[in-house]
Order: sequence, then structure tokens, then C-alpha cells
Amino acid sequence: MAEVVAKVAGHRVRYGLVYRSASLSEVTPTGVARLAPNDVVSLTLLELMPDVLKAILADDKPGEFMALTYRGFVHDPASRKQFADTLRRIASGQGAVLYHCTEGKDRTGVMTAILLTLLGVDKTQVYEDYLRSNQELAAKNKEELAELAKYGIDPSLIEPLLTVRTSYLDAAFDQIQRDYGTFDTFLTKGLGIDTATQKALRAQLLQ
Repeated sequence: MAEVVAKVAGHRVRYGLVYRSASLSEVTPTGVARLAPNDVVSLTLLELMPDVLKAILADDKPGEFMALTYRGFVHDPASRKQFADTLRRIASGQGAVLYHCTEGKDRTGVMTAILLTLLGVDKTQVYEDYLRSNQELAAKNKEELAELAKYGIDPSLIEPLLTVRTSYLDAAFDQIQRDYGTFDTFLTKGLGIDTATQKALRAQLLQ
């Protein structure tokens, strides 16, 4: 589980208020009890049907598929609603918020990039935080790729689906520009996050 930490001009993002995570399927009863007072927002990653996955691998374009998926996070109204609901929940200031998806890297990665950008975090730091998923998932991915190799599946074809790349987040930000022109317009028109909510988020998360 990665904690959102970054510097903003003259400020720092507060510890202990926002977390992103992978699947919570292995959370212990004790963990469930600890999460109960907080808000857990589920951001379910788009599931791949077997035939779709086969088609992607057959065309040898998994990286392009992932970039297209990231564009979908911005373009899809349901995805934008999830992002907006999470931002409003954080802005409410009612305790820590944990948002998660299957691997904790794609939809939650975009969610975190949106949040940090809204807070004024430098683009370089936004990307550094996003790319941390590769370190967090390295051991797990190594095991999965080794297992797939036993079945004759080329690990190089699967690796783009298990990791994050700068180009994926680039695709999301590019889609924001295409659909809304600016990030601020995306916040107000795409997500429906008004100025008051943006101010509340900065007041809540910056110190």
C-alpha cells in the first residue's frame, strides 16, 4: 500500500489521510476492524475477458491497449464519477480514505495523479509517485511472469499489463487535454469538482 507523499511549493502533503492499495481480498479481520471507521472507495479495474486478452497478445500490442485503457479512465463517465466521489469524500475531512483497485496501480494511479495535480504537486513528483507501483509490485510480478513462462507464455507480452509506464499516464493527461482543454476545466466540467471543493481538498491535505 503506497501513501501519497509529495512536496508542494511552500507546503507538504499531509501523512495518514489518503492511501491507495491493491485488492483488499486478503485483509485480516483485524484489518477490517481498523478500516471500518474510515471510508474505503472501491475503484474496480476493467476486467479483461479471455478472448480479449488473447487478441491483445496476438497483436503484440499490450502497451497500446493499456494506454487506451487510461484514456478510457478519463473519457468514461462512470470512471469520472468514481474519481469525483473519491475527491469529495477526501474533501469532507471525515477521517482517512483508502481507495483501491485490483493491482493498486492503474485506476488508483490515475486517481492519485489527479489528486496530486489538483494540490499543485510538481509534474515530476506526480510521475515519480505513480511509477512507485513498479517497485511495490516487482516481487509479485516476477513470480507471476515466471509461472506464466511455464505455460509457454512470453513474459514480455504480459509485462506491460502488470507494470506502469510513463506513457500510460501520459495518455490519461493527453485525453484530459483533448476532452477538456485544461486540467482545471477537467476538474470543474469533467468531474464536477467546484472551486469550494478544490479549496477544501487543499486545506485538508496541505500543511
